[in-house]
Amino acid sequence: VLEGEFVENRVLQSELFANVLNWNYLQQNKKFLDFYTKYKQNQDISLYYQHSLAQKEFQSLFYFDRGLKFPKDKISAEETDQKRYFVPQIFKKQTQIKAKNDYILANLLDFPFGSQGEAVYEARYKIVWSYMNFQQFYFSDEPIMLDYNYVLISSDNRSETLYLLSLLNSSVSSLIFNHLLRLPHEQDILVGIKTIKDFIRIPRITSENEPLKRKIIELTEELLALEMVKLADLVDFSKVLIQKFDSFEIEKASLILKSGDQVTKCHMKKEIPFLREMELLRKSENLTLKALKTQIVIDESRQAELKKEIDVLVEKLYFL
Repeated sequence: VLEGEFVENRVLQSELFANVLNWNYLQQNKKFLDFYTKYKQNQDISLYYQHSLAQKEFQSLFYFDRGLKFPKDKISAEETDQKRYFVPQIFKKQTQIKAKNDYILANLLDFPFGSQGEAVYEARYKIVWSYMNFQQFYFSDEPIMLDYNYVLISSDNRSETLYLLSLLNSSVSSLIFNHLLRLPHEQDILVGIKTIKDFIRIPRITSENEPLKRKIIELTEELLALEMVKLADLVDFSKVLIQKFDSFEIEKASLILKSGDQVTKCHMKKEIPFLREMELLRKSENLTLKALKTQIVIDESRQAELKKEIDVLVEKLYFL
């Protein structure tokens, strides 16, 4: 469309009323509108966030809530027997959020008005995302707490939480977000609880498509397991006596550790699948044996394959 020209787009009054929550709908092409019409025929996500429905369907509750407030000067890493929640450690290239050693005592948490309280954080499994500067949906099974810039869905039902995580991270959901939430000339989108409730649908599960859902959960478990592989799982460190090193090199089937004039060759039990984390570690000033052993190494090619396979299955569930 040339600058200054106008395009006539005819929209049924019924469609306009159905999409009154988001006027970006008017700017979409026919291909997306056809897709969105079919997408909305799926089930409302209230099946999860309305406790009576969730309890009946899943025998579990799902809490949709916002982050909280806490005194940052009270963050501690000292040992304690008191109830506590840990500061999260978030990496953009990973789906899982792990807890740091730093924590806030439970009695210091300040829940905003309208919050469902500590029950949200007592639930073991959590889907987490940033309200502003949204990147993706993350997963955690650790007792973390989140500041007010984050949003979460929590539950004690692991399989349903993983399933919902895959729906939210799917290419189908990304298409919805990018077309209906992203403003022209804006890179960032805002994704709050209301956004999820208003725009996200979930597939209707029947006896015929239940195997697809189970497969999605299975692949999501495998995806998360990739992020648990440590260098110690791939390299034999049994003959290493020195605790700190100056540098290291990777040579064929060996990891070569250097400390002054001393060189230690460690046999690689498996090929290191991805070396970027190793390159980051190489630049670290704290190149210790412990840091090497605990370094996470992710097989990115397998990670990409799993994400693609999950996306295909999610799309089938939505549109079969």
